[in-house]
Amino acid sequence: SIPYTCDFSTEKLFNMWIRHDGNGDGSCWQRMTRTPYYAYNRPKDTDADDWLISPPVSLEAGKDYVFYFEYVGGLGEFYPKRFAVTSGPDSDFKNHKVIKEFNIAIRGTQKIRVTVHADKTGEYCVGLHDISVPTTSNLCVANVRLEEKKAGKLSGSVVDKEGNPVAGALVTVIGTDMSCVSDEEGEYEIDYLQPGSYRLSAVKFGYKDFEGKDYLNVTLNSTTQFTIVMENMPVYVMRGKVCDSD
Repeated sequence: SIPYTCDFSTEKLFNMWIRHDGNGDGSCWQRMTRTPYYAYNRPKDTDADDWLISPPVSLEAGKDYVFYFEYVGGLGEFYPKRFAVTSGPDSDFKNHKVIKEFNIAIRGTQKIRVTVHADKTGEYCVGLHDISVPTTSNLCVANVRLEEKKAGKLSGSVVDKEGNPVAGALVTVIGTDMSCVSDEEGEYEIDYLQPGSYRLSAVKFGYKDFEGKDYLNVTLNSTTQFTIVMENMPVYVMRGKVCDSD
């Protein structure tokens, strides 16, 4: 039933999830048996192709749901972990469709949210498909939750004063841990915000920090648009001559 939660704290909870060793290398998802509890997939010498699929949950037609989990660990940019979140009508991975792919190259814990849409009323399973290249770090997942989506989003563009897109700006909802990075077109989107009023900030090297003064109203299941205008920092040129002590 909704909301569905799983913290993998017992073997019984973990065994409710279906595991599939897609590449047949004898390695697949396991459970950490001490705190903090999580499910993890060990790396091997071949590309990963391992599935972890949730027990079936009843969803209503036309509604959006949020699949939330914590990605744990990783060894940074030299050992990225690549995986997909999928959904399907049952636990057979062949019937699953990809909702979103991730390529994460950070250390520590990252909170991940994905929207699952129910086209019709019935049972659905959500999958985690590890498709990482061979690395030396585990793919770890903790504190899974699936619940009805009751949130809105902020989106828009980050531009300079001439209207040129600013890529790579870190856009943050002030007072929260919600943030994103603008893409090559300067576009940003921050989803899963509870209804309310928010201000945005943005930072990028070479530009003055932006801190919005206007409060932006976010309502249930809607998108609020806002354009962030950043000011270029002045550029200076230094010239001189390097000489020895003589």
